[in-house]
Amino acid sequence: GSNVVSNLVDDDTETRWSVEDFPKSATVDLGGYIAINQIEVTCYQDRAYQFIVEGSNEIDGPFTTIVDRSINRIPGLADVPIVNSVDSFEARYVRITVSGADMYTGPWVSLTELRVFGEGERMYSSVHELEMQEILLSPNPASSIVTIDSEKQYHTLSVFDQSGKRVIFKKLNTTNSFDVSALHSGIYMVHLEGNEQSHISKLVKL
Repeated sequence: GSNVVSNLVDDDTETRWSVEDFPKSATVDLGGYIAINQIEVTCYQDRAYQFIVEGSNEIDGPFTTIVDRSINRIPGLADVPIVNSVDSFEARYVRITVSGADMYTGPWVSLTELRVFGEGERMYSSVHELEMQEILLSPNPASSIVTIDSEKQYHTLSVFDQSGKRVIFKKLNTTNSFDVSALHSGIYMVHLEGNEQSHISKLVKL
């Protein structure tokens, strides 16, 4: 039907990739060689799917496992995804294989988003995708107050550390800023959610 693989990377948790029976796999082309440092997964109806994620430089492999959530019991919420840190693994292709689910007993594999973060020479595939990068956290690196500069409106902000733990959650209104002075020095992921869009940026805390 309409629940195709491309729905995994459309930055919309209202759409999904669905296929019947376990296990099932989907492969995504990152569009360039990326040093992957984080992967996030969100699940349809907040299910706790169990999966592995593999990376490769060739579409036909060989693939190397970089995330193992084969005994996962955490639901992949739209606003709190299943966050997985990766030790800078370079790959062009990422494959996710769903083997089962915790509690859910139906036959369907249904994921809403597979997000891959890292550094590398990636070619943008669309103007929309480029626009999603144009959100400024200032200053960055930061030691205390960080301001969000964006023409789009977001209603919640979450900050995750490298272990995937959410360390800040805030509702945004007229003040698009947040305080990181209580955080330890390091790299964090800032997740913004709006009515029709979401965005994730990297923030360095001094």
